[in-house]
Amino acid sequence: MKDIRKTVLIVEDHSLNRKMLHDILADEYHIIEAANGQEGLKLLTRYEFGISAILLDLYMPVMDGFAFLAAYKKTLFNELPVLVLTGDRNPEIEQKALAHGAWDFLSKPYNASVLLSRLSNAISRSQATIMNKMQYSLSHDALTGLYNRTRFFAETRKMLDKFPSRQFAMLRFDIDRFHLVNSLWGEAEGDSFLCFIADFLMNLLDEYEFCVFGRVHADIFGVCASFQGNELNLFANRIVNKLSEYNKDYFVEPSIGIYLIEDNSLPVETIFSRAAMAAKTCKDKYLKYIAYYEESMGEAALREQAIINESKKALENHEFSPYFQPQYSLLDEKPCGAEALARWIHPERGIIYPEEFIPVFEKNGFIGKLDYYMWECVCSLLRKWIDEGYEPAPISVNVSRVNMYNPNIVTVLKNLVDQYGVSPSLLNLELSESAYMDNPSAMRQVAKNLQDVGFLVIMDDFGKKYSSLNTLKDIPVNILKIDARFLSSDKSVDCRGEKIMASIIRTAGELNIPVAVEGVETSGQRDFLRNVSRGYVQGFYYAEPLPVWDYEELIASGNTEKAPVPVEDNGAFMNMIWSSDSDIALLYKSIPRPLAFLSYEENNEKISLLRVNSSFHKLLGDEISLNDMEYQYKEAVDNHSLKRFKDAAREAINSPDSDSVYVWERADAEGAIQESTIDLRFLGKSGNAYILLILFR
Repeated sequence: MKDIRKTVLIVEDHSLNRKMLHDILADEYHIIEAANGQEGLKLLTRYEFGISAILLDLYMPVMDGFAFLAAYKKTLFNELPVLVLTGDRNPEIEQKALAHGAWDFLSKPYNASVLLSRLSNAISRSQATIMNKMQYSLSHDALTGLYNRTRFFAETRKMLDKFPSRQFAMLRFDIDRFHLVNSLWGEAEGDSFLCFIADFLMNLLDEYEFCVFGRVHADIFGVCASFQGNELNLFANRIVNKLSEYNKDYFVEPSIGIYLIEDNSLPVETIFSRAAMAAKTCKDKYLKYIAYYEESMGEAALREQAIINESKKALENHEFSPYFQPQYSLLDEKPCGAEALARWIHPERGIIYPEEFIPVFEKNGFIGKLDYYMWECVCSLLRKWIDEGYEPAPISVNVSRVNMYNPNIVTVLKNLVDQYGVSPSLLNLELSESAYMDNPSAMRQVAKNLQDVGFLVIMDDFGKKYSSLNTLKDIPVNILKIDARFLSSDKSVDCRGEKIMASIIRTAGELNIPVAVEGVETSGQRDFLRNVSRGYVQGFYYAEPLPVWDYEELIASGNTEKAPVPVEDNGAFMNMIWSSDSDIALLYKSIPRPLAFLSYEENNEKISLLRVNSSFHKLLGDEISLNDMEYQYKEAVDNHSLKRFKDAAREAINSPDSDSVYVWERADAEGAIQESTIDLRFLGKSGNAYILLILFR
């Protein structure tokens, strides 16, 4: 049978005294013994929390009782009662022992009944103290001393039940980007800031008769109180102002959500959740710190939860289907592939569109499973079409950032195409630009690894949110995808969107990156893109996303191209034009004749200077910038000899192995017409622009 007696540690150097104590206590307690303080500490550590009390002699060799008490106070066991054994009731000695943590004294020679009574009382008091502290720690936050989540919710429940007819409000607030506070100030100062908030809340007890508050988690606090008149708004603004007082050098931004409790019987978890929904609407909104809950927030949350609840079953029942939105070549407006888009065919609600479920899946991680399901559907269909004798154009599929961070993503995708016997070049992978921006170095490596095994990587959503030319510079992509919404919708802004998009398309062309534009919905957008690009488009103007059977009819018609035609590879040549290498710069400078590289877009008669040497610069004036030179050059061509220039350019393009001659007429400072004879040579093509070298004789 297990020994359930409490354990007492006797720390006494005299063996006879230890035996006497053992004989008195043995019937009620399990005894362990130490001959000095050092041995006592070792036994204390060995038995951990199994010891109920300590009987300690003060005068011992090696380590005496005072040294033992000093060391014991620094251990995890400093709540254990220590009864000092003494034959000398010297008040000064007793006071010193009490100051070191002793609980009581036992005089020698020992009276058995007194010893047993005092020991039992000490153990009972100790257990009561430990129990109270345990209860406190279970209901209070260790850092701030406020109620923790469990106790805050419980006390709120009591208050709401006690005053069912009184109007209460729940406030939930936190600090935006609190992790930055810890990074800038250090964790110790961050903790001090949380305690500052707690002190502010504790002072509310004197101001509000009906009020409960607590630290729910990390930097999240809750307050439930009854307010009169305009007190609620004033209190919320007090929080904002109080937090700003802590550190004048750091702009503290809280998000405060408020729910006016209409039904006091609602679960506190629901009440707090509604305040949290309101607080969420403040995030990333400059100078918006306070928001009230609205019914639409709850409806959205219910819809989101319903989607989460049904997602697993929907995937198992194959309720998700790929729809294919064809992509068209701007050269001949023939289909040249498609993007596979997920549609949820719900047995009761019908078609659910991606904008409703994709954001939810991205938040809870289910998007990773949906991604794989879609990839497998597309691979299966590609295999089917190949077996039926078609030569399908590539299909692009989306790869979420969840999967991009999967260390096995390359292996997973390669095994999938191998399983279905499909070339990786038929499964193009669309990665959103925002995923690149999260971790550029990691994404660069993943993109390269995917390309190394044969996949084409498409940067999706460029121009939609985080656009950065650094992304194009640093990360290898095969195709750049731009959203047509980047184009100006308000014509009063001087076509800025069109100008920027044309610049992006031109830059991508010079990097030998084909461009696809999605979301094309009007003939005006189509016409503009045909003037500035020879890439690819998709959108409702051409076709809505099609179910499998309709897309199969399209490819069965034979009116499709096998694959997108890549931009001419003039990489080495274009790199030479733009190189900042000192040797290339010296070469430009050393050529005495005025020289320039220009691009000529025949479809819209656009001429752009790319790079000139110093002699060309001097020809048009030392104080003129490259943009000025481009303007003057185009003005001269447009006003005097555009037709001759076009003829000379066409001659050079048609005869790439020889020069054509063009005579440029321009007015000097006095207005006299000057003629310059120029040799033109066609060097290559970048996107829809011809690259020409002009050299003055």
